[in-house]
Amino acid sequence: MNKENITLLPFAAIVYGPFNAEYHRLAVNDTFKRALSEFLALTLLPQLDHTFTDATGALTACFDEDRFCGPNSLVRDCFRLEIQFRGPDGESSIKTEIAYGRDRQFTARPGHSLYLWTPFRQRKRQMQQKAVQSTVDAILDKAIGRPLCPLCSAALQAIDSPALFDVVCPNGCFNYHFHRDEEGSLLHGHFFMASPSMDATE
Repeated sequence: MNKENITLLPFAAIVYGPFNAEYHRLAVNDTFKRALSEFLALTLLPQLDHTFTDATGALTACFDEDRFCGPNSLVRDCFRLEIQFRGPDGESSIKTEIAYGRDRQFTARPGHSLYLWTPFRQRKRQMQQKAVQSTVDAILDKAIGRPLCPLCSAALQAIDSPALFDVVCPNGCFNYHFHRDEEGSLLHGHFFMASPSMDATE
């Protein structure tokens, strides 16, 4: 997509700040805002699978104190971004962190994704979660002998002991990790699914 042909999001669609650090209050000027609009148009708009009639969002500094904003700071130009695109067919949203470079260009912060959760992607994720839960339930019920990941078909690594129930996909698709109480019931733990890749098959 050519920068000259993109449809820029209006600056008014995004709430900037408020910022505590003077550095951020000065840095977030019209040049900054235009660069952000171009970045969003180039990275997010192509991911939309529906027409949007309204876009709102917020941008705040990750480290919004003067002590983090010295000339050699590695974090002063890191920002949290939230944005929603709404339309008759649903809402797309993203919560992530981005960085503003000295070249006046934005990039995703390392470890953070620019994956936009569109209505189609949300429905796909829900189906994947149900498939994982169904597989986990089958392992708990001892209904399958060699469980496979419902997302990538890899052989799952499972621990089903009196104190721990743990199911892991070796390819990192998900991790289901729960401790058991004295009666063997699942007590506390976590269910983690890997963030989708930008180039994942839709």
